[in-house]
Amino acid sequence: MPFAPGHSHQTYGYHRRGVLARLVNCCVAGRGFFFIFYEAFRRLQHPEQVRASVMMWVAAAGVVMNGVIALLLYRSGRSSGRCQLRSALLHEVGDTLSTAAVIAGGWQF
Repeated sequence: MPFAPGHSHQTYGYHRRGVLARLVNCCVAGRGFFFIFYEAFRRLQHPEQVRASVMMWVAAAGVVMNGVIALLLYRSGRSSGRCQLRSALLHEVGDTLSTAAVIAGGWQF
């Protein structure tokens, strides 16, 4: 929508909704940030026992998901050879390996 000047019914013009949406977005994101910060601080004060079996199952699902995405990126990147697809593929391979490392770490518990 092109810029429109304000008038008696919309004193801030047509962009007012966008500004208000950004304000709501910042408030929601800020609230989420403070909740995560509070939970992290609380868990540092009172650590909880790690449930290795749950951690390993979630990581296994992550390995499968990241592996499928990496395979799809590999197949689509072979024909085009675009740099963006190759970098996304390397990112997914890194995610897959790091998630596999979480599974290996869960075996120690």
